[in-house]
Amino acid sequence: MTMIIKLALRTKMKRLIVFVSVLAGLYSCTSLPDNEGSFPPSDWEWFRVSFEKAAEPGTRIFLNENYKIRWNKDDRVSVFNKTSYNRQYSFTGEDGASSGTIKKVGTVFNTGVDISQVYAVYPYSAANSIGEDDEILSLTFPQEQTYLENSFGRGANLMVSVSEGVDNNLFFKNAGGFFLFKLYGKDVSVSSIVLSGKDSEPLSGPARVTATLDGNPSVEMLPEASGSVSLLCDPPVTLGDNAEDFTSFYLVIPPTVFDEGFSLEISGEGGSFVKHSSKKIEVPRNAIISMVPLEVSLH
Repeated sequence: MTMIIKLALRTKMKRLIVFVSVLAGLYSCTSLPDNEGSFPPSDWEWFRVSFEKAAEPGTRIFLNENYKIRWNKDDRVSVFNKTSYNRQYSFTGEDGASSGTIKKVGTVFNTGVDISQVYAVYPYSAANSIGEDDEILSLTFPQEQTYLENSFGRGANLMVSVSEGVDNNLFFKNAGGFFLFKLYGKDVSVSSIVLSGKDSEPLSGPARVTATLDGNPSVEMLPEASGSVSLLCDPPVTLGDNAEDFTSFYLVIPPTVFDEGFSLEISGEGGSFVKHSSKKIEVPRNAIISMVPLEVSLH
């Protein structure tokens, strides 16, 4: 993989935080309740959850030292437990946990078409669905994402997991890639950033994600997908004054190759600023691609 970038953890925000060039998490054994054995596989109330492991030594960080994904309390997950019915689960651990358990929300049992594996998706959405031929998940890359300091907004990052159903371990893998923009400017506050590709590359909206037990997820954006993705900052974010004191802005997008480059429109108090790049740039799955610090002046 290409780069190692840092993200910091905000402890009081409920969300996932990602730090990766190869995004990675540690799996630590977490005990299930004593009554775990009373649930047959088709009715499991609990699953253990963690993240895909580092592909290379030294790529994990935590608090500016090692890359790592973290859960937050009450994160919601879609689980298709050997049926096409989309069931909502909630993370039972505390903010900052690297692994833990998710528990079924509510007690109503619904049925759907039988499927061969257990599939799961973060974040939960009632619109998440799975096809009759398994593996193909219908998901949405969000068009509007919310700024969070040194990270990206909760729910912006799509992850999927597949289990054989012979155990209750769910290892999540990232479906998209990550674009990092480093901005600075004296007395500049940013309220929104809009990214678009010069060749109308699809950057948000509906997608088919193929998830397999042993391989990495692959993404096919649908024709109605949008050619832009927005990052909203409320309240506006004041930039650092110089290139050494830049402010980081992260966007989650499907794996994308910008063949003709991209455009970045930055708006805020005092006007807007547009940056065009004609350089070919690839943002692969499970990697953060970082731009050099960019000076912003709003007009």
